[in-house]
Amino acid sequence: MRRLLVLMLLALWVAAALAATPAPVVPGPLDEPVPSYGVYSVVGKETTLLSQLYAERSRANAVAPGFTIEWFYHRVGAGKPYGPYMLRIRWHGHEAVRVGDARECLLSALLSVHMWRRAGELPPIG
Repeated sequence: MRRLLVLMLLALWVAAALAATPAPVVPGPLDEPVPSYGVYSVVGKETTLLSQLYAERSRANAVAPGFTIEWFYHRVGAGKPYGPYMLRIRWHGHEAVRVGDARECLLSALLSVHMWRRAGELPPIG
């Protein structure tokens, strides 16, 4: 009985976390773009996720060029870190922005690309 209660509370917590919609985040005056040569130092061990995002960009640009990937060092007020990174991807009126560590940003971007594909905005894989 106790396990069932714990599982129900956990399910409610997960549902509430998934339903929460964060406020949109835009680059501010304190955000610094990450130079193109510095992306691999930001991503660190997550090179597999980065290469998957680059593959998605190539697929989208094969259909209609315009898929952009922008990394920022995200700072809010007096140099206090709030992130530490921000990743913004854009493609023909669609935009996805995520603030967090490199793994969170990459996973969120790949999820956004998947959702655009499911909605028919991007071509299917294959």
